[in-house]
Amino acid sequence: MGSSVNASCPCGYSAEAMIGGGMLNFHDTFLFPAICPKCAEMVEINLLAETQTCESCGSEKVQSYHLDELLGEAGSETVVEWRNPSDWSLISLTDGTYLCPSCGDFTLRFRASGILWD
Repeated sequence: MGSSVNASCPCGYSAEAMIGGGMLNFHDTFLFPAICPKCAEMVEINLLAETQTCESCGSEKVQSYHLDELLGEAGSETVVEWRNPSDWSLISLTDGTYLCPSCGDFTLRFRASGILWD
């Protein structure tokens, strides 16, 4: 089962991303939001793929939002957390601030969208 998050920034940027995998593909698909510097967008990448690429431009320079370098300030509340099925590590997003792909400031915030999918 997967879930989704909304991301928004005071600059006006907003996006939505799916997280996790479905019942039929969770062994080889683990979607998570990432930043594509080439597109200046938040995209979904498959963390279980051999190479993570932007679905729009094909760039391999995407970075997952679970990486410390994209976190400005950790929040006190967890928005979403999932276990990576390849190694069972816990990957999460908080209500803190993250790098906005549009303005480049650490002002992007995630919130749960309430959508669950399978």
